[in-house]
Amino acid sequence: MKQFQLSFAVLLLSIISYVGVSLAYDVEYIGIDVDLNKDLTANVNITITPKEPIKQFQWTLFYPIEELKYSANFPISCDAKATDISVITCNIEQNQSLRSFELSFKTKSYVKTVNSTFYSFFSDFVFPFKVSRLVTMIKLPEGYTFTDTSRIIPQPKRIGSDGKRIFAYWSYQDLEPDSALRVSFFFETPEASFEIPSYLVIVVIGLTFAVLIALFYLFYYRKRQFRIALSVIDKEERKVLEILDSENRPMKQKRIVELTGFSKAKVSRIINSLHERKIVDVERRGRVNLVRLKPIYRGISKK
Repeated sequence: MKQFQLSFAVLLLSIISYVGVSLAYDVEYIGIDVDLNKDLTANVNITITPKEPIKQFQWTLFYPIEELKYSANFPISCDAKATDISVITCNIEQNQSLRSFELSFKTKSYVKTVNSTFYSFFSDFVFPFKVSRLVTMIKLPEGYTFTDTSRIIPQPKRIGSDGKRIFAYWSYQDLEPDSALRVSFFFETPEASFEIPSYLVIVVIGLTFAVLIALFYLFYYRKRQFRIALSVIDKEERKVLEILDSENRPMKQKRIVELTGFSKAKVSRIINSLHERKIVDVERRGRVNLVRLKPIYRGISKK
């Protein structure tokens, strides 16, 4: 009986020793990319390169994950037992030259809403293995900004932009087993960064072009009208127009007679001719005619 117990104990220790050795490994590189979406979910992509070929990989994340995917240039199968804690287990057939594989998943656990434009972020990665090099990048949703970069924990090595989205970048070397990367910060979407609908942009551009075309046409039309008017008026008509232009207000026809020295009949004939050619407006007030130069011909006295 004692011999059986001793044999069983030796066998149990052998199994424990084997399991411990099979799951004990060092990781040469881990790259973590976190893309935050406007619906406040996160797409997480992780690249892992063990130092030596391994048969099984296991990693515990202290939050629920969804839609686990994996890829490699060698046979691999992964599964995630996800409740409040997610345990990712991968069975792998690596060789010395092909050791990198990728995991990706979605999680709703990183971002919490503070108010309608203000959010908090917290992620927690604990590494049960030694990591020679760790690189992490977190991208904010397009249009969002860090509230206060000095309050990002830990401070990133770099903060930048890819032209559309702002990101923070961390890099570490020689992490011991059970080291953790816990990132926290606040971010926001400025109310001023209201997105104008594309159809409205098209309407505004169209209206702008229409206004420019109208202004060009009016300018061209005015110059053309000037040329036509100047080509057909005689000296006496020009004198009347110059008086109207210099006054820059409606004038009594009687006053035009006084300023030109022409007879009433001649002034009446000139005014009627200019009115028919739509160069002046004539307004009848009782027994008085008020004569006004049309706005399009303002400045004709300087031509």
